[in-house]
Amino acid sequence: MDVDRPRCPHDRKSSPSKLAGGEPTTPSYDESRAKRQKLLEEQHVEQGRSVPRAAVFGESSVSGQARAQFGHQYFHGNVEQHFHDAAPPVGSPTTSLETILESLSFEQMGSRLLTIGRAQARTCRWLLSKPEYEGWRDRNLLAEHNGFLWIKGKPAAGKSTAMKFLYDDARRRAQAELVISFFFNARGDALEMSVEGMYRSLLHQLLRKVPGLHVRLQDSSLVTRTQIWSVDVLKAVFFDAVLGLNGAPLVCYIDALDECHEDDVREMVEFLQTLAEASMDEGQQFFVCFSSRHYPHITVRRGQTIVLESQQEHDKDISEYIQANLHIEETNLALKIKSEIQTRASGVFLWVVLVLKILNKAYDSGRLDLLYARLKDIPDGLNRLFEDILARGPSDHAELILTIQWILFAQRPLRPNELYHAVSGASHMNGTLSEICTDGAAKRFVVDSSKGLAEITPGKEGVAQFIHESVRDYLLYGGGLTALDSTLSANITGHCHNHLKTCCHQYLLATRTAVSASVDSLTSSPEKFSKKKRKKLLKLLPFLEYSVKGVLYHSEAAARSGLVQEVFIRDYPVSVLAKAHNMSERYPVRHYSNCVDMAYLLVEKNALYLLKEWRPQNVPLTDSERYGSAFGLALKKHNMPAVILLLQHGISSDSEGFDDLEEVLNIAKIEPTHAFSLFLNNRPRVKFGTLGDDLLRHAVLKSPELVPMLVSRGARIRRISEDDARQFMSCFLRPDSREPVALDELIDAFSADTLGTLLLTAVETQNAVVVDRLLAKGADCNGDISQGPQPLLHISIVNDDSRVFRRLIQGGADVNFVGGSYTCPLGASVATENQDIFEVLLARGAYVDLPMTVREQQSPLSRAVESGHEEMVIMLLERGALVDIPQADFKRGSPLLSAIRNGRTNIVALLIDHGARIDIPGVTGAHQEKYRYVAHTENFSLLETAVQVGNEEIVAMLLERGADSREKAIQLAIELGEMSLAEMIRSHNTGASALNRILLEIALRRADSHVLRQLRSRTVDKDTASSGLIDACASRSLDVIKAFLEHGADVNAARGEHRTALLVACHKQRADLVKFLIDNGVDVNGPAHKGIALRAAINSDDPESVQLLLRAGANVNGDPGDYDTPLEIACYRRRHDLVELLIKHGANVNAQTSRGGALSTAVRWRDARSVSLLLQAGADVNAGNGIVMRKALEAGDDRIIRLLKEHGAQVV
Repeated sequence: MDVDRPRCPHDRKSSPSKLAGGEPTTPSYDESRAKRQKLLEEQHVEQGRSVPRAAVFGESSVSGQARAQFGHQYFHGNVEQHFHDAAPPVGSPTTSLETILESLSFEQMGSRLLTIGRAQARTCRWLLSKPEYEGWRDRNLLAEHNGFLWIKGKPAAGKSTAMKFLYDDARRRAQAELVISFFFNARGDALEMSVEGMYRSLLHQLLRKVPGLHVRLQDSSLVTRTQIWSVDVLKAVFFDAVLGLNGAPLVCYIDALDECHEDDVREMVEFLQTLAEASMDEGQQFFVCFSSRHYPHITVRRGQTIVLESQQEHDKDISEYIQANLHIEETNLALKIKSEIQTRASGVFLWVVLVLKILNKAYDSGRLDLLYARLKDIPDGLNRLFEDILARGPSDHAELILTIQWILFAQRPLRPNELYHAVSGASHMNGTLSEICTDGAAKRFVVDSSKGLAEITPGKEGVAQFIHESVRDYLLYGGGLTALDSTLSANITGHCHNHLKTCCHQYLLATRTAVSASVDSLTSSPEKFSKKKRKKLLKLLPFLEYSVKGVLYHSEAAARSGLVQEVFIRDYPVSVLAKAHNMSERYPVRHYSNCVDMAYLLVEKNALYLLKEWRPQNVPLTDSERYGSAFGLALKKHNMPAVILLLQHGISSDSEGFDDLEEVLNIAKIEPTHAFSLFLNNRPRVKFGTLGDDLLRHAVLKSPELVPMLVSRGARIRRISEDDARQFMSCFLRPDSREPVALDELIDAFSADTLGTLLLTAVETQNAVVVDRLLAKGADCNGDISQGPQPLLHISIVNDDSRVFRRLIQGGADVNFVGGSYTCPLGASVATENQDIFEVLLARGAYVDLPMTVREQQSPLSRAVESGHEEMVIMLLERGALVDIPQADFKRGSPLLSAIRNGRTNIVALLIDHGARIDIPGVTGAHQEKYRYVAHTENFSLLETAVQVGNEEIVAMLLERGADSREKAIQLAIELGEMSLAEMIRSHNTGASALNRILLEIALRRADSHVLRQLRSRTVDKDTASSGLIDACASRSLDVIKAFLEHGADVNAARGEHRTALLVACHKQRADLVKFLIDNGVDVNGPAHKGIALRAAINSDDPESVQLLLRAGANVNGDPGDYDTPLEIACYRRRHDLVELLIKHGANVNAQTSRGGALSTAVRWRDARSVSLLLQAGADVNAGNGIVMRKALEAGDDRIIRLLKEHGAQVV
């Protein structure tokens, strides 16, 4: 992209133009840029902001404008203006949309768009069909251009008109997408030409279009906590807002990037590129269309570009404009004139516009014969055309220059009536005012006095501005202003501001009589001086309000540009300015007292260059203003440059009567500290009490050279947190102090109560030098702070910091101090495997065992065993460390358990040799997750733990020393597949029968193929096999069942009442097992099965097993007695298929039981289908003394009653 716009509104690029012969008529681009930079260095002024040039005041560097702070946000510029213009607080979580919008809006927001005329009919439309534009709007190509389109062109080529056309077209076509815009305006106020104004405007439009968006943004806390819209906050909120649109496409049109400061534009373009990339990642469509001049070039990573003057369609637009707006008769001469205008325009629309105005005016005068000659007289290029316009025709030369100066250098754009009075009032300099001017006359005056190069912006509050930014470029950088007045060439900015200062001053003097009368009325009867009266007076004196603020503004700007103002501010009648201010200021709280002094005014206006030139007079300074005195105001606004200047002028709290030491703290907390030094030197008798804490904090952190002075006056830091201590620690040995201060002097700033916290931080940060000095100053390494989460020795050990460790030992640190993560220093050295520190502690008398009060904690021996540090284990055992300390924490267990669990064979032997017991529990089942899977839930013995680990050496060692729990260990070994370990344990006096029984239990529980193979290779007695067969049917393991049959299990064996393999298979609905058992000779009518097996199969709804049993000859009527018959059970379960099957196999339909038989059961359960089947098979409807019919009547089932009656049932 090509952008050339400095921050200052007066700093604008002149565009080179050429004559027909091709020779440049203005300086080259590089030359113009150099001139602009020189002017910038002279000016440093911007409306509402500043770009200060450093100025040296004594020993301190002071910027041209104050650096004021609101919370943690900073701004540069006029302090008063920023306080007045700051956005209102929006601190509530429920901040309304209107409150947020109001805080974002500013007076001229959107005004630039209104000043751009609509495109001539049939022009600009070609842009919509350009491949670059169509590609940019194609969402499918978003990844190729990243959502960026850049329209570039020469100055005044019509870029803004084209952008307005595109923006209007996009708004008309918009359906699901959102369209917003911002048009930079270097001729407007500060926000109109800044990225801050752009972000505020775009965010304002976005929140207007998506009202619910502000609620989501408040979740980020940025919207709800801000008190002033800084650029960083605006960027963060805009970023969140765009990503929070839930996929709705957003299109931004941003015009005239060259009318904003280049550095700001570069940063803004980079930010929007980042936002575009984040939007693509989030699936959000984000499009940006820029327009600007060509230079300087700013690169975007991806994007489309259209160069306006290179397009044939653009030339056609100029032709259309000429045809529509040149009002002369259609003759050959007219065609010739139009053709020449088209050729000489070189794509610059503004040149055409101005030339047509000149030719139309000539044509209206009736001199058609001179029309072509007039065109020939008009020079090529905008700059030469501007020069021609300013040179031709009658005019008041002084009035022209002053008009131009006001539009160029005014603190803010002036309204027509203001400009009229500013120019006409200053033209006479005789102390009298010009007559009242109507609005219409004032507007005509602006156009006439500027020879048509200025205009009034649309709207009720229209202001004067140049018709195009190219006019400003020509006047400032193309030599236009110096051509009008050669006396300005040496210092354009300084002389112009000085002249405007004089205009303001003269106006104030001319109006003082009227102002004084009004102020007297205001003072005597403030309740009668209404808002209406003030408004009426300001209407009579339209330039008064600007003059009040402008006189010191322009004087400061002149001083900044090198013009001395000392005499002016020395002799200035402050009372005149104060009265005019009070009359024009609507809020009484902002009024001045009758005795306000120049120093207070200069500090309030942040006029630092004037303040430097100001000299105190032999009169007392006021201390009765809104913020007290000038010094109080500088402190309140944290304006340290002003504080320094006042102190250098001898203005301090002593001479001003300040006794509140809080003001001293305000000075100390703000850079530069030079002001604080000056202040202390002026107050040698000050003794600091509790405030010294805060003062010293600042001094230690920021200005250590001040520490000795404060300490000598009794100041001490008496309270610090660990966070504070870390901050201080970073300053104790810093190498960048301007005046190195001894470490001992810094430590002297802290009271004895704080040394422990400092010592803790020094140990944590491994700062051995500071540790040494703190101990020398009396810090207690065994004090309360050492008993914190980690004792000091522990920290040094864990940090492997031998230097700090030895200093603590030398300082008396207790080697048996109990506390911290490792319980004692010796435990910490073992845990960190630091052999050197371990040996030092032992040599210093460290106990090898823990005190009784903490015996439940892990001992040093246990830690050494766990880490496998054999040398430490030997040294501890040689010194008598207990090997069988009762452990409440079975998760860890005894040292011997730890050694076994970790497979440390040598250490196991050492512990056993030193008397470790092998019959204590190991670890509970609740903590088995660290080891291999087992099913036990009781405590493991040490032998079982060794089996788990799978260490044969340790298992053998334990067995040799008589370890018990062998059967459990065998079972565990088998479960883990460690058969060699099982055999090893069995060989130590455990019989084969025990091993067989264990194998049987595991086979039943797990049906493990490996265990089955072991089982098949061993002899199992018949009773055990038979019992195992029954359990195997319950576990559904056919392989295990076969294994038991191979060992002689009785297929008809019973265990307890009605517990056989067949019954278990029927209950489990295992027809495959039923068939397997029948095939292997089970007796379905045997003593344990008679009738029960068939009933079990029916009751389990297993028709396949019922079929198998009936085919095998099972008794269809079951065992006679009180049991329900199989048929009765089938009726009860409404299994019609089984009812039919049983009847088919000869079931007795009239068999009677205690429940009444099958028919009675079917009737009771209202099962008409079973009733019908039983009746068809010959069931007796009157059996049991008519009970069947009685039950049917009780059930009330008409269908069953009808069936029974049809088969002869009698109603009893």
